[in-house]
Amino acid sequence: MIKKILILSGLLVGQMGFAGEPSQLERNFKRAHAAYQTAINRYDRAQAKVHAETSFKLGCELYEKASDNCIALTIRYSKFTPDFEVAEKILRQLFEDVAEAYGEDSLQIGVLALSVIKNFPTNENQDVFDFITGFLIYRIEDVAGELERLNPQLAGEFWLEAVETLDSAGYRYRKEIKKAYRFLKENSPAENEKLINARYLAAKYYFHKGDSDKAIELHEENVKAMVSLAVESLNDLEIETRGLLVAAYQKEGLSNKAQSHLVGLSKISEWSVFADPIYRTWAKYPDFAWNNNQEGRVKLSFDLDDKGRPVNIKVIEADHGNTFKRAAIKALREWRFIPKFEDGKPVPATGLSTSISFAIGK
Repeated sequence: MIKKILILSGLLVGQMGFAGEPSQLERNFKRAHAAYQTAINRYDRAQAKVHAETSFKLGCELYEKASDNCIALTIRYSKFTPDFEVAEKILRQLFEDVAEAYGEDSLQIGVLALSVIKNFPTNENQDVFDFITGFLIYRIEDVAGELERLNPQLAGEFWLEAVETLDSAGYRYRKEIKKAYRFLKENSPAENEKLINARYLAAKYYFHKGDSDKAIELHEENVKAMVSLAVESLNDLEIETRGLLVAAYQKEGLSNKAQSHLVGLSKISEWSVFADPIYRTWAKYPDFAWNNNQEGRVKLSFDLDDKGRPVNIKVIEADHGNTFKRAAIKALREWRFIPKFEDGKPVPATGLSTSISFAIGK
């Protein structure tokens, strides 16, 4: 339900139509909206800003202030204005209009807050985005608190959507995921994709906080749930989850537990010399290269043992001599792959290769 509303508010502008003979206001709006689309197609940001402002003013006069169309037009214009005060003013007014129409702590207010965060370019107007994080997050919390009282199931879904949205905006490992998981677990009649996603994010949260035992417990519970559901859309998440568990168990010397997940992985993903790792760690940037703004790439060849661990690692080519070699080799040793299986048993494999890049600010 929440995702449907979020998607709807972002698409209606492109689907507007007019019944009967359009008024002058309707014609003016349609021209402004078409000019905006043309500017976007031409990558003309200056003209896109001009027409985003015009279509915002005309569209919100043409439609109700709290309508999906006006909401989408307002968010669009706020993305383009470089003036923090203007963006803050129009967004605050939008929230006042929606609150007047639906209620201060209504689901519509929460969905609007998430829509703004989802659609706002975080790297283009930091002042406005700082406003978003300060102003919108507390609105999200108020709405969630009201939902917890009225509809715990929907509260769990809303908290999950909020955490995923904030995570995509750079606000990771938020403690609110515990609420999302708790409400969904307590109120879901059976395992489902939302509950599985919430449990996965909760496990990542606990791992980040240093509680690896709790994280492993939740990941194991998720694997059982995904196997029982057998939904193809969850395959990538199952691969990632099992990969995390393989790495964790191998580090603890629990080879039998790691092996069971390797066998499980072989059932949902075919082995290939071109396969991506199921677990990887990022290479540490060498201090000398970092301090001297050096970037580069290291190409490596390697084999796999029967547990999916890289062995016999060799450097094929490397930029800047030895600068990045050691860091690349060290990182690759920590990676884990699905091992090759023959007759139902894992066996060593040869002839794999990969490249590890080092780029400043990326």
